Amino acid sequence: MASNSYRAAEYFAPIEDHRHTELGIRSRDAFRAAMQLSDWSFEPLEIAVDDQRLSGYWLAPQQPRHGRVLLAVSGFDSTLEETYLQVGVAGLRRGWQMALISGHGQMDTLRLNPQTHFVPDTEQWICPWVDMAVYRAGIEHCWFALLGISFGGYFVLRATAVDDRGGGRRRKLSHCRPACLPDLIRRPRSRGDGHCRGRLQHRGY
Repeated sequence: MASNSYRAAEYFAPIEDHRHTELGIRSRDAFRAAMQLSDWSFEPLEIAVDDQRLSGYWLAPQQPRHGRVLLAVSGFDSTLEETYLQVGVAGLRRGWQMALISGHGQMDTLRLNPQTHFVPDTEQWICPWVDMAVYRAGIEHCWFALLGISFGGYFVLRATAVDDRGGGRRRKLSHCRPACLPDLIRRPRSRGDGHCRGRLQHRGY
């Protein structure tokens, strides 16, 4: 696809070359144009954290399975568009609503914020995305998971380790095969407080 061709060119362009950002934006724009022709509900997202613009995508199948939401974050140098190909399609085909997110230091953020860099306290940007997804999906008694791919596994583990809101309302999965999602995620028990709760699980592959 055109988006991935631009992405490959972005990847191999020197980061100090102005074409690096241009190719990344072309990759993003080609992907967004293609998604308008897809069978999924698709919407670009953006939040601001520490004066940085963070990009994301919200996707949903035509008939989503009630209360299933998967938040996915990629690793060191991947992109939202690649995350869609890697896990997004698999999740959508299984009825999950998908929130593909990015944060400080990642490639999607670099396209919009040239001075961005990784931060150790990843909960500072993951938790606002979680809040957005919970509000957007109207989650009450649900299946809700965080998926960290590659280096993103560290982002997810850090965020869930220090964020004690709602106890164990989130599941965290690191290096997870999308085909295993139906078996890895079980419906958490509700304590009647309007939040998703359950024992945190970490599965690695």
